[in-house]
Amino acid sequence: MPLETARQKALKIRKQYHDSDEEASTTDEFNEQQRNSSQQSMNFNDTNKTSPNITERDELTTMNKTFDAKLDDLNMCMDLINRHYQALCRTLVDLEQVDKTEATTNIIKSVNERATLFRITSTAMLNACQELVQLIQGQGRKWQKAVQFERDARLRMERMCEQVAIQSVKLEKRVQRASRSDKQSLMPGRSTLTTLKSSDLRGTTDGANLSDDEEFYDAIDDPQTIGVFRIPLQPHVSNNDKQSPNFVADDVSSCNEDDSESEEQDENNLPMVIVKATKKEEATNNAALTAETTATSTAQKAASNSQQQVAIPKRKRRDRIPERPNYSVNLWSIIKNCVGKDLTKIPIPVNFSEPISMLQRITEELEYSSVLDTAAKINDSWEQLAYVAAFTISSYSTTTTRVNKPFNPLLGETFECDRTDDLGWKSIAEQVSHHPPALSTYAEGQGWTLYQEFTMTSKFRGQYLSITPLGHSHLIFKNTGNHFTWRKVTTLVNNIIVGKLWIDNVGEMDIINHTTKDVCKLKYFPYSYFSKDVPRKVTGVVTDVNGQARWVLTGTWTEKIEGGPVEASSGRHAHSHHMETRNMKLLWQRKMPPPHLENMYNFTQLAVELNEMESDVAPTDCRRRPDQRLMEEGRWDEANQEKLRLEEKQRQTRRAREIDGHDPYKSKWFKKSHDAFTDSEIHSYTSEYWESDKNPLIGYDFAQQYSRIRIFEFDSYADVKFLKFNIQGPTTLANWSITLSTEGKCTDNVDHIHFYLQQGAYPLIAPRNESFPQSYISSRHNLFKLVFNQTLTNPLIQLNNPTIGTWFTMTFIERQTSVIKPKISTGCNFYLSTWLDYRILSTISSLIIDQPIQVVMTHNNTSIYASHYTSIENSQLTFLSEWSSNVCEINIFARLNALPNARLYDYKTVCKNTTCSMKIDQISSLTTIYFQITSDNLSCLIEPLHGVLLLRTTECLSSVDHRCIQPYPTRRIMFNYYYDFLYVPIYTPDRYSSGSTSSITLNNKDLSLYSYEFITDDRNLGGTLHFDFESRVMLSVPSHVNITILGCLSKYQPRKYGNCESAFTIIVEKNSISMRSLPYPEIAHWYLTLEYNCSGSESECANSSLSLMFQISSSQCTKQQCGIYGICRIMTSQQNIFSTCTCLAGYRGYGCTDDTHAYASKSLTNVLFLTLSNCMFIPAIVLATYRRLHIEALVYSFNMFFSTFYHACDQDINKFCIFKYDGLQLSDFIGSYASFVITLITMAIIPRSIKVFLFMLGLLTCIVINSRDRFDHLQFIGLISITFLFTVLTWIIVSIRYHHLRPSTKRFLLVIPGFLLALAGLVLFAFCETDENYWYTHSLWHILIASSILFFLPHNKRYIKESVIQRIETSEPIVTTEPDSPTVGLSNQTVVMPIDNTSLSSSNTDSSKKSTDNLLP
Repeated sequence: MPLETARQKALKIRKQYHDSDEEASTTDEFNEQQRNSSQQSMNFNDTNKTSPNITERDELTTMNKTFDAKLDDLNMCMDLINRHYQALCRTLVDLEQVDKTEATTNIIKSVNERATLFRITSTAMLNACQELVQLIQGQGRKWQKAVQFERDARLRMERMCEQVAIQSVKLEKRVQRASRSDKQSLMPGRSTLTTLKSSDLRGTTDGANLSDDEEFYDAIDDPQTIGVFRIPLQPHVSNNDKQSPNFVADDVSSCNEDDSESEEQDENNLPMVIVKATKKEEATNNAALTAETTATSTAQKAASNSQQQVAIPKRKRRDRIPERPNYSVNLWSIIKNCVGKDLTKIPIPVNFSEPISMLQRITEELEYSSVLDTAAKINDSWEQLAYVAAFTISSYSTTTTRVNKPFNPLLGETFECDRTDDLGWKSIAEQVSHHPPALSTYAEGQGWTLYQEFTMTSKFRGQYLSITPLGHSHLIFKNTGNHFTWRKVTTLVNNIIVGKLWIDNVGEMDIINHTTKDVCKLKYFPYSYFSKDVPRKVTGVVTDVNGQARWVLTGTWTEKIEGGPVEASSGRHAHSHHMETRNMKLLWQRKMPPPHLENMYNFTQLAVELNEMESDVAPTDCRRRPDQRLMEEGRWDEANQEKLRLEEKQRQTRRAREIDGHDPYKSKWFKKSHDAFTDSEIHSYTSEYWESDKNPLIGYDFAQQYSRIRIFEFDSYADVKFLKFNIQGPTTLANWSITLSTEGKCTDNVDHIHFYLQQGAYPLIAPRNESFPQSYISSRHNLFKLVFNQTLTNPLIQLNNPTIGTWFTMTFIERQTSVIKPKISTGCNFYLSTWLDYRILSTISSLIIDQPIQVVMTHNNTSIYASHYTSIENSQLTFLSEWSSNVCEINIFARLNALPNARLYDYKTVCKNTTCSMKIDQISSLTTIYFQITSDNLSCLIEPLHGVLLLRTTECLSSVDHRCIQPYPTRRIMFNYYYDFLYVPIYTPDRYSSGSTSSITLNNKDLSLYSYEFITDDRNLGGTLHFDFESRVMLSVPSHVNITILGCLSKYQPRKYGNCESAFTIIVEKNSISMRSLPYPEIAHWYLTLEYNCSGSESECANSSLSLMFQISSSQCTKQQCGIYGICRIMTSQQNIFSTCTCLAGYRGYGCTDDTHAYASKSLTNVLFLTLSNCMFIPAIVLATYRRLHIEALVYSFNMFFSTFYHACDQDINKFCIFKYDGLQLSDFIGSYASFVITLITMAIIPRSIKVFLFMLGLLTCIVINSRDRFDHLQFIGLISITFLFTVLTWIIVSIRYHHLRPSTKRFLLVIPGFLLALAGLVLFAFCETDENYWYTHSLWHILIASSILFFLPHNKRYIKESVIQRIETSEPIVTTEPDSPTVGLSNQTVVMPIDNTSLSSSNTDSSKKSTDNLLP
């Protein structure tokens, strides 16, 4: 009972201790501040509270003494229990010697055990009591501390109540006195003015000597005074001195209390401005009210007048964007890599950004351009400077809610914003430098011009972020010619790690009028929780060339700015401490955005409109940035990937520029120059952007990025990945950038990665040197190859003047046949990311038939590009040029569907005279031909060279010009399957034909040439084109005359055999059948040209003719559907559909015709090995049946049956399947898993009934995990490991209980060979098995595992139960020596019954044996 009482008191005191500790933490600061003023009260209270404190300590001491006394009593009781226990044991021994019957012996043994248990329990209770007493004694100091804290908390609370009462009395008096100035407090500008204190007029010295009781001051009883504020007016400095920036130290926090106190002291030293009411407000209170209304309306009128008259815009702009998604981000993983680094070099995810660029953010400063419009109409330079100051303050109005970071612009990125239709201004901004990052802007408004260069330094210090701008801003007004410059103040981003982000702008800003030498000094006061002033306050003063104050400003950078002229003469002196002003007017007031924009990154209405896509902007405009657009659409994961891609591409371009030694980057629209006003370098606007046509400079195929595409080892085309890209327009340079990443455990022996690039078709390759069928055309146009490994950082394929259209890439991993890769491993996965960016030609002229164009070649423009798009086919073109002089040698290049140059062209001519021409064969319709006119001799271009370009066409008539070929169109007939087409020629009436579309007659007269046009597009892309020919000569042709048909396959224009590429030629002998096939044909207009060829005499050939039957068709895979050793499949890769052959029995190649590595002859042997090796399970089945392990025998039979028929079905050829392959495979896997599990459970030493339950549980587990993923080797390892550990655990438990090794030593020696066989099989299966050796390694696996089962199956002693009963009846116990066990009647012997290794559940009549069995878990 005393222990329970003590426990309840301890819990109560502990609770009071926690409560007092919290109160102490909240009131320590107040107690320290009031300790000196309340010393007497504290002494009095201490005297009164001493008595309870002593009483509590006495109570604790008494409690500890009680605990010690009770503990002594428990020790005495324990000694008595031990003495009685020893006496009881002696008595039981004597009793056992007197009566030695079996019943008496059992009773004595039971009593002995119970006495032992009682002694053990008593000892445990005593130990627990000792620990409790020690714990209570150890907690005594904490209890005393808790009581002391409670007492101190009460004292603090009493002091606080006393101080609050004193302050309440003082407050009531102050409120009564301040009620007389309530009406004045409602005047305009009151929100930003501080109530005038009496100490202010007495100077700072008097105010410093005031006591704490005089904290509340009376307002001056002057009805004219509205309020006061201080201005940052310092002793005058000559304007000839250089302007120096005002920075905030990086290691200073704006929230520091000491800093706020020092700021307040500095503020007290600044001059004071007393704001007085106008003369109309001095009459009476009623007149004051009337004047208040008038002033309010005047201010509203001034504000309305200061706002720009908004015109009706020409277009309706958007008013909302997608709301910001609520994505979480791991901040610590980003911060740990950021401390101490420059912010511009940190890859910050878009989670911390807002979907606008820094170019747009700077342009957003023009939201309040109406302030500048008002200033442009003012002639007074001081008032104009005041409005300029208000405009500079307005640029910070949204920073309180806009805590996210804008996107860093890419080098050369631009942003144009033309709002002349509604806001009256237009601007252009460009990123002019990458390291350090800098941007330049230029804006024109109604009577003003603004340009600036923005660069900054930013440091992350772990607690806050400091951003210090370095560039200067320039503003010029046309009416006065005043030129203003200023530099922005420092911005601090607080609570970076913990808490809600908030921004503060601090420091001083000097706005200089370089025309009149006037200066406006603005002071941004840091925000402080302990400051009594208006938060985010800004004050300023406009001084003339002599340093005299002319205008004053006050307000906040979050709401509004007011200003007025200085009227009191005393205030114009630089060292005067007071000055007066009247007629404060509203210079700027913030327009609050609509409420719905809070969920849209807290954008203003202008910010929402800035990133709206416009069609006529330059391709470098930041509206076209894909990462920024993706973020705005809420696709942040894709935006992060695209952002990293663009930034890495920018770094690659910079490194390439540095390696090649190119000149430093020069901006397009701004030119670097020296600024005489600020004596610094600045990028000035070139005045060319709005006058230029803004043709594309750089184009990015934004939709053609592929991120983390997993690639695999190549065995056939089914293992490759196809990616599709598009190049739109004449391109001078295209870059395919590649990034390789890995996942898992990858070795240093990195595989080779193959990357193929093909224009207009899937790449056709043979990476393992496979052979193609003889009739197949394997040659390709525009095929590029790159082989690399992980050691190559960011591989790149760069093409100059690539062909316009669709490009396909194919990628895979080269298979290493010499390396044996283990099956059971974490694996190494390869992921490939690739993207395309390309540069489009800036200017190009369009040629129209019979319409000349004028061109000029100069020293700066040595190349002229022109293009012509063919809409009518079958015509020849003639390119004509005429030049003003022949002093220059002009080179003219032409190329189909791509820009030409000196190395890549289809046609070329050199013009050495004033006129020249170039003939171009007829080309197909919908084809663009590009021309380049250039000169290598730059010296002849000192004077401009004028020329005229003209393009003419000639009708294609075969009877006139043998170079002109008239092709026949074809009609495509589509069938029901992929890539199954038939092309049927369409003849015109002027040609002789037999009426059949598949048979023609050729002779040496007018029917000697045929040409057929057919189109291949994405519907043919993944199939194979076939050209079948069968020729028959007429009976009148002599046998010695050799007649052949010569054919040519060509793109874009028909070609004769003599001009045909060798790989695309066709030869059809007389009376023969031939075929040519074109796999994965390129997207283009194709032509099949057939011409008659006779090798006999002229008379014999004139009378000879040949009949030719032909067919143009398309099919999947091959004509024979991959033959007998292949299966044709339709595959999909990244939405690209194609057909491919899956080869069997080791055959390879596109049509499975390469038998270099074929093993079809070994197929029957392989099947026999894999199936007959399962017969090794028969001995295990027989042994399990003999030992009455019927469940085990059934599982082994199931495994043998389905493994045999699964391997009979799992063959390329000579297969035999009793039902579906997938079902056989699943059954085989379940049987294999179950065999392992059942065998291990059988070896466990547990009752048979529990084994049966575990059998069912293990079998169901095998079914579940194989249904989930039958090829996951890790789940197999986990299942076997758990089962094996369970079996070993049962062995250990039984061995410990009976102090004998279970299973026995003999049994262990029998199990060891089984373990060795099973281990060898697992190693063979996991680390040695490959596709090449599968047939014999897997067969050995079957043999080894089945053989190991013979050693694992336990012996079942059929008559162990009867033997045990007989031994008990004859009283023949097994005597074993167990020195450590307690004995009854025997000094060191106990009776132990034999244990069955198979089951411990056999019935036993011995009571001690039952008791032992009950102790087993």
